[in-house]
Order: sequence, then structure tokens, then C-alpha cells
Amino acid sequence: MDKNAFNIERSREILKILNEKNRVTVSELEQRFNISGSTVRRLLNELERKGKLIRTHGGAVSIDNTTFEDSVDRKKKIKIAEKSAIALEARKFIKDGDIIMLGGGTTVFELAKLLHDLSGSVVITNSVIVAAELYSNPNIEVHIIGGTIRPVTGVIIGPQAIMSLNNMFAEKTFIGADSISLEYGITTPNAFEAEVEAKLMAQSKQVYLLADHSKFGKITFTPQAGLEKVHHVITDEHTDERYNNKLIELGIKVTVVKIA
Repeated sequence: MDKNAFNIERSREILKILNEKNRVTVSELEQRFNISGSTVRRLLNELERKGKLIRTHGGAVSIDNTTFEDSVDRKKKIKIAEKSAIALEARKFIKDGDIIMLGGGTTVFELAKLLHDLSGSVVITNSVIVAAELYSNPNIEVHIIGGTIRPVTGVIIGPQAIMSLNNMFAEKTFIGADSISLEYGITTPNAFEAEVEAKLMAQSKQVYLLADHSKFGKITFTPQAGLEKVHHVITDEHTDERYNNKLIELGIKVTVVKIA
């Protein structure tokens, strides 16, 4: 078999792996095919040029992986231990009297469930489930922004949402993420949702990103914000160390929590 035939066969195998796993790393393919990293990167670059995949730092993700979006109800049942541990750590950075913004996502929802002992605080949110969790607490003033509710995620989007946030400011914003990559930052499947979450980040002095290990090394449909907009990342012990190291290089504080 000539070199070209080998590369065609390898390319087919790479696409098969992406179809099954949604992502693959250069090191995985080096070991699988017993070839150099530079050869793997050339194969991935060629497949990206043909529109078959999207390159990421150290590998590639499936084209299909950039548009898929789970419902909020399904997300609540995924990575429960990781989300709970991350939320518990994030709770340490909120004190009585704080004005905070809480974005959408189930990790942020786990944080909201830990806020019932707050006193004299203001919570601004674009999340229906967060507002529903906290609205009946007489010690917390809850502001839910106006706009249109996306049924799949339970967050509020649209021009009215942006206008609402123009007149609101907070000391701290806590957001989740669908996908995080070193090249493209935080990305999400929905452009309207990305716009509102980015606005939450812009209207705050400090931005905390709550993300378990499964969110790293992924790209979804549209950019939300660059990593330089984040001040503090809270993640779990299973996140690849190279992501943590790169975040620290960018001047971002990283807190890694252990999973019980």
C-alpha cells in the first residue's frame, strides 16, 4: 500500500473515531497509527480543510459536536458529583450583601441551591430555574431580566434581555459553559444565548467560570467570550493539567476541587 492509500485509510479511521467519541487527540492518533505527531497534524489539517472536522488545541472535534445541545433537564443528571463540588467551592466567594449575577446552566443552578443562607444580597439572573429556586427567599432580592425564554435551556435571550442588563452592574458574575477551548475561548450552541451570557460577564467586576472537566477541549457553534474575560476558573480534579496550566499562564486563577 502506497503512502497516499495509508493516509486515506487513516483519515477514514479518524472520522470513525470522531463519529463515536466526538473528539480525538494528537497523542491518541500517534499511538494508534504509530506515526509522528507532525504527520497526525497534517492529516487533521487536511480533514479540516475539507470540512470534515474542526481542529482544537492538541486534536480535533467532530463537526456534529459543534451544534448538539442537551436539554436543561438532561444536563441536571450529568456529572452531578463534579457540579456539586464545583458549586460548593464557588459558594465560598459569595458573602452577605453581595450583588451577584448568575448565568444559565446546571452548575450555576447547583450554586443557586446553596445560597439560601445569604442575607441582604441581590441576585441578577437570566435563568428561569435559578430565579425559581431563589425567588421565595425573603433575604435575597432576585432580579430576572426580561426577554424570551429558550425552552431547551430555560434561559432568557433577546434584545430586551440585553437592554435590561445595560442598567445593571454586579461585583461578581458566575457562569457555566457548554464548551471551552484554548483557541476559541467559551463557545455555545446558540448565538442569542451567547450574547446574553457575554453581557452578564461584561457587567461585572469579577467573572467566575464554573466548568467540569468534560467542558474542556470542545467547540460549539458560536463564540461567547475569550478566556481573557474570565478572572477565576473553578473546575474538578479530572480536568487535563495542560488546560489549567495554560489558564494560569493567561493570568487566570484556577481552583481545582476534589470529587467525593
